[in-house]
Amino acid sequence: MYAEVYEEIVSGRISHNLDAPVWLNKRGEIVELESESFGLKTEYVLHHPSKLIFVDEVGSNTLQTKDGNCRGEKFIIPNDI
Repeated sequence: MYAEVYEEIVSGRISHNLDAPVWLNKRGEIVELESESFGLKTEYVLHHPSKLIFVDEVGSNTLQTKDGNCRGEKFIIPNDI
């Protein structure tokens, strides 16, 4: 299932596939050492992370608890909360 998701992310030009897995730091830059990295090795580099909604069996990144919505009134908020 995940292979199909990653294929769609690449075909949508949100990400591109690398030839070999690499370590990334918190800024998304490729690093050589695991001690400099954040997370697991990856074969994908995101170019437009704000255009990706990734949902798994426990939830998604669409949490709305801090969106200021009160009594049905809607607000536009930045995506960096």
